[in-house]
Amino acid sequence: MPNTLTHIAVQGFAAKGIRKEIDPKLIYLGLLIPDLPYILRRIILVVYPTVNEYELALYAIIQSSLIFSLLLCLAFSLLTSEFRKTFAILSINALFHLFLDATQFKWGSGIHLFAPFYWKPLNFGFYWPDSILIKVSVLLGLAYFIMHWKKAVLTALPLKTAFCPVHIFAAILIVVYLLLPPFMSSLPENVDSHFIRTLRYKEERAGKYVEIDRAPYKRTETGGLIYLEHEVLKAGKNAPSQSGQISLKGSFIDLETVDLREWHLHSTWFRDSASYVALLLVSAAWAVGLFVQFSDRRGRAFK
Repeated sequence: MPNTLTHIAVQGFAAKGIRKEIDPKLIYLGLLIPDLPYILRRIILVVYPTVNEYELALYAIIQSSLIFSLLLCLAFSLLTSEFRKTFAILSINALFHLFLDATQFKWGSGIHLFAPFYWKPLNFGFYWPDSILIKVSVLLGLAYFIMHWKKAVLTALPLKTAFCPVHIFAAILIVVYLLLPPFMSSLPENVDSHFIRTLRYKEERAGKYVEIDRAPYKRTETGGLIYLEHEVLKAGKNAPSQSGQISLKGSFIDLETVDLREWHLHSTWFRDSASYVALLLVSAAWAVGLFVQFSDRRGRAFK
């Protein structure tokens, strides 16, 4: 998927062209919703490195689908007094995020627009995540954020602060979002979405086709090594001669060796760094914005 600054650039300026008064904080939240499962996945892998990576991957695949993204958009929107407007902003940006993801080369991955009825990933593949187009968009993303910083922190969110029955419905939707995916994990696994089934059942690997997205790759004197979360694969024929971060298409010739048909080496820092910077900036905008909003409320309450 494109880095988060790219999403901010494309979706932020697109929203500005449609309606200038939209709160940038809602744009940021909407475009982040499909990525929230993968952000949580990374945190869990750091905190609990022994977790079953394949079950966790299936959980993230399901939650990042359009239907689950819209479920979370609905839950968040119910917490505001402008339900329709908020839901429109969040859902359009979540959908736009998924379509933008699909335009990028993403071997071994993709988006799920038609789940739970169809779990094959959709991927158009027009450009790589470290192309010059994306590098320019990172600068545009930073420019958008700087240009709209004041608006983001000074625009008050129409939050329903007093408890009402609709908050219970929002809580139920969030619980469904969090607890339903494990009961659906067999659906994407059965169609080998993101090649989870191929990678998970090692004894069945030999002869099977596989694609892997952006895995660390190290070239050694004895050959190439591909680092997955809890496993190291050997690169067979047509392996690159230098280390980096690799996306590949290939076939298993035994339980742990992959002959490469095609491969692409990525920058080892560019995409993740751009996303981390964007997440810090978005978090800052929300934190400062909420602080200003509730500080103003307290000040008016004491006048």
